[in-house]
Amino acid sequence: MQSVNLTPQKAPKITTVMLEKLQQGDQTVYKIIFRQYYPAVLNFLKSAMGNADDAEETAQEVFLKLWLFREWIDARRDVRSYLFAITRHEIVDFYRKNRPLLYDDLPDWMLAPSDDESDEQLIAKELQQLIDERVTKMPERRKACYQYSRVEGLPNEMIARKLHITKNAVEKNITYALKDIRALFEK
Repeated sequence: MQSVNLTPQKAPKITTVMLEKLQQGDQTVYKIIFRQYYPAVLNFLKSAMGNADDAEETAQEVFLKLWLFREWIDARRDVRSYLFAITRHEIVDFYRKNRPLLYDDLPDWMLAPSDDESDEQLIAKELQQLIDERVTKMPERRKACYQYSRVEGLPNEMIARKLHITKNAVEKNITYALKDIRALFEK
């Protein structure tokens, strides 16, 4: 298996306490992690993908997914293992979607689960698939509000303008969408 160095130079260690804060939505910790690891992830993606634009877009996806899946992070683990797993999945997904002929040429270490990849990460991927399926079944407006808010990260005011509805309607639709998703886990 290829070794990937996602360790930035002169960086403070991301502590368990910091990861617990990230799980709770602390944007300051997220920004610290982003500033600390984004250059290393981007450099790795540039070498793996060979295209700076694709690498930049994929690096942004990696950190978006870190934020979206923050609640499932095990704070006792090293954040680099999560970043590596997400990065690897994003590369495989990129090739599968955009360059299907090259997908078969990906090295085995990219396609096989890594030693570092935990059961939690596999579960998180399966959970995301369940969430995606649930979202596709939502009423159109609810689905649009959820995707603009949670996937694209748009503020509620902008969503309201885009959909020509009130901010209150956006908030209600997002609340209902989140209830729909939570219902998956209450069974």
